[in-house]
Amino acid sequence: MRDAARPVGSSIGNLSGAEINLEFSAAQRVRADTCRAGYSAIALTHADRAQLEQSASGAVIAGTARLADSAAIVACGGSVRIENGATPVIIGGAVEAQRVMALAVVAGSVEGHVSALMGTRAAIAFGVALGLSALLARLLRRWI
Repeated sequence: MRDAARPVGSSIGNLSGAEINLEFSAAQRVRADTCRAGYSAIALTHADRAQLEQSASGAVIAGTARLADSAAIVACGGSVRIENGATPVIIGGAVEAQRVMALAVVAGSVEGHVSALMGTRAAIAFGVALGLSALLARLLRRWI
């Protein structure tokens, strides 16, 4: 595709270029230096800079990711900023979040208000309980 793509109101499979701007669109994969999406849905976003506003993405992988009023299953980047969003997994060097619901946050530094489902102790307890129950199920399967 061209270096600057600006699809509006369309459905696209794979899209790549230097600068991608999506509005009211859906795409499977977007790979770009800069990706901006408004009112759009993207399965996989891979960019140096990604900016989603009132959009949804399965995964956002970017050097700098900014999600405003958006949702992503995984947001990953060197710098991740999320405002008013639901992102189960956030991974980043520096995470800035305002009014965000998350399941797991892995970051060098976190600023703002993130409501995580589990803290460190709860996550460790959950992992131990899951491991012990898997061990018990395996032992029972051998004896039965």
